[in-house]
Amino acid sequence: MKHLLLYFMLILTYFSYTQSITLSVIGMAGGLEKADDGSTVSWTIGEPIVDPVRHDEFYLTQGFQQPFLKISTGFADRDFTFDLKVYPNPVTRIINLESDYPDTIKTKLVSRDGKLIRQNTWNSNLNLQMTQLPAGTYILYHFVKDRIVKSHLILKH
Repeated sequence: MKHLLLYFMLILTYFSYTQSITLSVIGMAGGLEKADDGSTVSWTIGEPIVDPVRHDEFYLTQGFQQPFLKISTGFADRDFTFDLKVYPNPVTRIINLESDYPDTIKTKLVSRDGKLIRQNTWNSNLNLQMTQLPAGTYILYHFVKDRIVKSHLILKH
């Protein structure tokens, strides 16, 4: 009898549905808007719990409770299909930029507080001297035809 009861319990646990927990929003009022590209924006009033918005590589967090936080280290335009390499990162002396883009690329090196450090226009490769800069975090923006196509977070040691 004990073996039959144990067998029954094992079968029951195998076929039973267990609780699953997902991130969701509980609020007094709110809404959800969807764009044609599939992205969504939701809002609530009186929210004790908040769900982050995810779409492809984008992750938007809002509210006071954020269970996960993803920090972006760069931006990439999906229409820019050319290779653009930035190395080494972290850098101590010289940072190398290489691309197979057939035309010119404009690059801006900006400090974390938004000050423009350096600006260059280049084709296929560029070597940026970083020795005179203090250690810290910088942002490297790449423009093609006055449109930003990529950015990189650069760590200077």
